[in-house]
Amino acid sequence: MEKLNSLTINKKRYPYKCDLYVLEQIQKEYSDMFEFEHKLKGLIPRMDKNGNRIYKEDGSPDYTRTHFDLHALNLILPLMVNEGIEIEGQSRNKEITPVEPDELIRTCDIPLYDLWALVVAEYDRCMFGKK
Repeated sequence: MEKLNSLTINKKRYPYKCDLYVLEQIQKEYSDMFEFEHKLKGLIPRMDKNGNRIYKEDGSPDYTRTHFDLHALNLILPLMVNEGIEIEGQSRNKEITPVEPDELIRTCDIPLYDLWALVVAEYDRCMFGKK
């Protein structure tokens, strides 16, 4: 069985995973994955007065930090949890009912910044980690 990370919300354990399926679902709402990532991470690309992106000396884009977007967080969290539930169910050869996004979000008792850090770490693992 694939090892999944898990989180506990309201004393209930939920497996979670960010993978291509989750990214595909996100892309249906945000056609630009960079826009989603910037909102999730609270990054605003810096622009010059002509509207051109500003880059650092090393060639990487320069950003201004801001607060992350709750809509982006609330979108990806249930997708990652339901993907984890699906993978876990398949590995045990049983159907597990997906969690309703509203239920998950409303009952979430994880401190906001801890939840955000967990989600961003899993997103980065999916986007930049070894496969």
